[in-house]
Amino acid sequence: MKKEHMKTKLIFALIFFFAVINYSEAELVEECGNANFMAGHSDYIIEATVEKVTSAWNKERDTILSHVYLNVDHWLKGAPLPGNKLKIIVRSGCIGKVCNAVEDEPDPDFFQQGKRIRAYLENVDSELKLLCGFMGTQEIKYVDMLSRVEKARAMEDRFSDKEAFMLKARLIFAPETIDPASEFALKPGEKLQADECGTGFYKELHRVFPQLTAEEKELLGRWDPSCKDIIKVREQEDTVSKKP
Repeated sequence: MKKEHMKTKLIFALIFFFAVINYSEAELVEECGNANFMAGHSDYIIEATVEKVTSAWNKERDTILSHVYLNVDHWLKGAPLPGNKLKIIVRSGCIGKVCNAVEDEPDPDFFQQGKRIRAYLENVDSELKLLCGFMGTQEIKYVDMLSRVEKARAMEDRFSDKEAFMLKARLIFAPETIDPASEFALKPGEKLQADECGTGFYKELHRVFPQLTAEEKELLGRWDPSCKDIIKVREQEDTVSKKP
């Protein structure tokens, strides 16, 4: 009877132990899916291009470690490092035909030379590692959302010229102000594919300028210095033209 009692207690202890583990893992996944958590707990947030990847067995020869060398294009958080380069270590990779995949790390073939990524990094014992494992990095995909807006305006007649222009302005300068449920909102990991010199956008600004409200002009000027300069010149021209 005593043995049965001890066995029952052991079973309940194991159930409680695994329940705590599962709850902690679920809680961690929920936290890592929160943008505020990721931003707040990262030592560095970067957008970078993979320069090269080298993989080797650890000392115990039971895990493949990959050293990922990155050329950083944008430092979104953290002081830039010399040469805009850094290295991160992940517990996955391939050596010849042998590949090692750890559950919470990116797939062994995720980091490929030339791939552009965003990464959330933490400093652990003087080594940079991904915060939240595989949830701490994502490929950057360029999306031609401006053309989608233009198509909705010109071919589907869903927007006026001014409405389309202001939506493009939000995409370029303030994408966070667009409702995430909108079909024109950028999804996590996506970046706007835009006209590098911006001449087309500023030509549109001249075209729709007479339709802009004072509030819209103020917004554009706050978002972009070039918009502010163009609006100032156009308003001065209008003032001069109205003089008798």
